[in-house]
Amino acid sequence: MNNCTFTKIIKIYLSLVLMASFSLSSYAQSPGNVSSNLYMWLRADEQVVGGAQVQRWNNVDGNTTRFAIQSLATHRPTLVNSQINGHKILRFDGVDDYMRMDVAAAPLSGDCTVFTVMTPSSDSDVGYYLSTHANGSDRLKFGHKLTGELTYDNTVPVMWSENMHDRKTMVSFQLEQDFYVDGYVNAELSAPWTHNLQNSGANEASLGQEYDGSGITSNHWKGDIAEVIIFNRFLTSAEMNQVHSYLNVRYGINIPEENHVYFNHPAYPENIAGLGKDANQNLNQTNSQSEETGAVVRMNVPSNLNEDEYLVWGNDGAATTMISSEVPGTATQRIAREWRVSETGDVGTVSVSFDLGELGMSGPFNANDYGLMIDSDDGNFSNATIHTFGASISGNILTFNQIAFNDNDWFTLATELQSAVCVGIDLTVFLEGPLNEASGQMDTGLNDRGMLPGKTPISPLGIPTPAGQPYNIAPWNYFGTEGAGWTNANYDADVVDWVLVSFRTGMNISTEVAQAAALLKKDGSVEFIDPCVLDGSISGPFYILIEHRNHAGVLTSSPVNLVGNMLTYNFGTNNTVSAGQKLVGSKYCMYAGDASQVGDAGGYDLNGLDKAIWDAQNGLFYQYSPADFTMNGDIDGQDKSFWSSNNGIASVISR
Repeated sequence: MNNCTFTKIIKIYLSLVLMASFSLSSYAQSPGNVSSNLYMWLRADEQVVGGAQVQRWNNVDGNTTRFAIQSLATHRPTLVNSQINGHKILRFDGVDDYMRMDVAAAPLSGDCTVFTVMTPSSDSDVGYYLSTHANGSDRLKFGHKLTGELTYDNTVPVMWSENMHDRKTMVSFQLEQDFYVDGYVNAELSAPWTHNLQNSGANEASLGQEYDGSGITSNHWKGDIAEVIIFNRFLTSAEMNQVHSYLNVRYGINIPEENHVYFNHPAYPENIAGLGKDANQNLNQTNSQSEETGAVVRMNVPSNLNEDEYLVWGNDGAATTMISSEVPGTATQRIAREWRVSETGDVGTVSVSFDLGELGMSGPFNANDYGLMIDSDDGNFSNATIHTFGASISGNILTFNQIAFNDNDWFTLATELQSAVCVGIDLTVFLEGPLNEASGQMDTGLNDRGMLPGKTPISPLGIPTPAGQPYNIAPWNYFGTEGAGWTNANYDADVVDWVLVSFRTGMNISTEVAQAAALLKKDGSVEFIDPCVLDGSISGPFYILIEHRNHAGVLTSSPVNLVGNMLTYNFGTNNTVSAGQKLVGSKYCMYAGDASQVGDAGGYDLNGLDKAIWDAQNGLFYQYSPADFTMNGDIDGQDKSFWSSNNGIASVISR
């Protein structure tokens, strides 16, 4: 007696288990990184021969001895693009389309595990997507009956009473053990499967039809098939989880959270989908949305998706109705449903889209009404950050660009933002190190040499600086997304570097009401990426603090009033609090030489710690370094001269 386990994804996903001793193929790639006894792996995205009408479907590795084939043009399935989470499928017409894969008959008659990704279509006839001819009545048949319930054989009880035509789901079978739908044991509906499969020497197998006892084809399958995976052994539970997780990321078919390798949030088990890259699994999913009912979120365009990195999300299943609880001061409503992410590695920034029609909303829509709310501490959105940068609407689809998630973040959608009259900000500040006294402007050496974050150095000896504003480390710990995903094209030629600007209602850091990273131009002007750093909810006046990576920070000595909803201050013509600034020619400048900012307790100090950093890096070139006080990319004696001139300067500012 032999057993067989199947798992089926509807978008079906069937995994079948049945075992004998077969010679093993050597697979460079394998689904779920499970390679032992991988017998056959067919994917509609590749190794399909014959054009739109598929004649032959070869193994993923190109092995031409393992295949499905249809010699007659009139019986060939059709290759269709962009069907299951963007992937191709083979479409069987339910009339006479099918493919022979007799080479798989023997493995299917022994201990095996089979996964099939598919979507059934409504039909007026019984149909089977996988069948063997075993010279007897006890043969494999997986498909649907007239009323739509999925079955493996007419001789077993109905496994599912709901009509599953056109439904995208995952079904798993383990003979003599359990029956799974969407990965859940017994589908919460049926008893364990107790039927035994007798091995009677099948020598024929096919996709898209049933073999009867004499080998005559009938009961053709109407629907789509995207992927077929056959192992000629039983997989362990851990291995099943690995393959299920691979298929979830690739196709957006839900599986139980507790079985997911890349997602670990039990309270968010619905509509799990993800982005991921793994060459060993032949996986590079850069655009994904759950294929399950009620999915409204799509993510794509990861800026830095590297090998073995994943971003997976799921929701709590809450209603998509509007609520007014747990919203920060800049929003009045949000949807009740919440999502959570798991991130393996760092995929960079992504675009996040919501289907407003699927949320039950009706147009016309205005992108200014919406914000992406992200909470990183406890899942209470009262203190969430609201992202509106790059928001756009096309039809019913609302999209936010350049969103940076951290592992375990929560997110939801703010649907009504408070009306805000953004404060205009006009600031001017100069850095001593790059200032050219003769021209009255700062040099743009870091920019010219491709050393700013995200740019490509002009020299192959240069060390690229990761994209994103540089103040997300101690002592600043500012985690804004300014500059995330930037490249050379995002920088104007007159950019000197990034600065960090804070606004306070008092001199103490506890009074800080807004903070943002901004670009410093060579004429001293400060350009904010977010056009609404100050949203008008606080009328001021404001103390303004400007910090830089290797210059001593400066704070206005008195608060600055708004004039006509405009906040204007020129640090170049006004000295500041505490040690103030250095007068170079006619301009006040931030003191150069403060490389060890993390060592500046209670303010900004230029001391031996700063020189120690210069000593360690002296002689290096093409660097985005705190020891490069001239900010030309090289660390040399000219940098030391700035430190020597300013050593001993101390500025007591709350930070």
